[in-house]
Amino acid sequence: MSGLWFVLWACQGGDTLVDTSEPTGGLPWAVVDALVWALAESDPFDAERPETVDCPDWGYGEEYGTLEVETDVCTYGSFTQPTLVDLAEGDVLTMDLWYGSLWASEPAQSHIALGVGEEVIWEQILDLPADADAHRLALEVEQAAPAGSAAWLHVHNHGANTYNFAPLVLSGSAVQSR
Repeated sequence: MSGLWFVLWACQGGDTLVDTSEPTGGLPWAVVDALVWALAESDPFDAERPETVDCPDWGYGEEYGTLEVETDVCTYGSFTQPTLVDLAEGDVLTMDLWYGSLWASEPAQSHIALGVGEEVIWEQILDLPADADAHRLALEVEQAAPAGSAAWLHVHNHGANTYNFAPLVLSGSAVQSR
């Protein structure tokens, strides 16, 4: 499986990190907007979904241009929004993901994943407790997806932890005319 480069963008005062207007040439282009993630009713990991999902809107949201999820408040979160641009096979998506020290009262696991449409394009299972870390990953798009396709993020674990997801960005294009 290809990797997904997670690119950390500097942010000032809550401004959008990447231009989300219609692309007119040059990269990077935002694939999603950090300000519009919404709690999803379902995701490809529904088999892991607890009977009762406790994720009030104050347990996740925009923080310095990223989606921040606090797992002591939002114990199971799947978030979605429509993509802003067409994705072609061979395009490269980038994003940064980071988290503080991951705590759990007893050994447990954390599951984080990213997808477009029904395709899981990256996922990781972490053993808890774990040290703070940041990931810069890059993934080549394997299946084309038109603008408006569902992008989603999934995170759940046992413990009081914080995860941040920078905006998903189209950083390399397989289409020469872009």
